[in-house]
Amino acid sequence: MGKIKEGKRLIDEALGEASGFNVYYYVLNKLLVKGKKEEALEVLTRQIENDPENRANHLALGEYYLKTGDQKKATESFKKAYEYSRGTQGENYTRYVYLQNKLILERRVH
Repeated sequence: MGKIKEGKRLIDEALGEASGFNVYYYVLNKLLVKGKKEEALEVLTRQIENDPENRANHLALGEYYLKTGDQKKATESFKKAYEYSRGTQGENYTRYVYLQNKLILERRVH
């Protein structure tokens, strides 16, 4: 409809109220798939600043770094996700993702 500014404003407003996996899927499925890496990183950075202990935010950031080729930062993000998931239903999954990426990183170093 040509209302680009209004659409952008509504997206920003929705992201301000969204958290966790809603942001995860938006960033990975809408932004990274379309090649909007800078915008994806901005959204993830803002989400982590607003909710630093949300494991989904760190999982999404880890996925972002995997897709942009930074295994070290991906592993660091997955480690934070694991730390924030302890005692939750997501603990086993985040532990697996962290350890898997840690092994990949260690193999590249050696």
